[in-house]
Amino acid sequence: MGLLNTLETILVVMEDLPEAVLALEPVLLQVVTFILDKSIMEFYEEAFSMISSLIEKQISPAMWSIFEGTYR
Repeated sequence: MGLLNTLETILVVMEDLPEAVLALEPVLLQVVTFILDKSIMEFYEEAFSMISSLIEKQISPAMWSIFEGTYR
């Protein structure tokens, strides 16, 4: 989906600005959570790419919820 790729591109461009990534995280986490909750396998690649970008430099408590499976 073009929108998910656009979100990932914005995230990659902003990766050197921790405050921008922190501001984007809640929105992207909602998107990723929706994809995982609904098991929309066609978008797993984009979802996991966003997760990877969000945890590249640090892992926030909200992102730990993805790994613990408590994001639901």
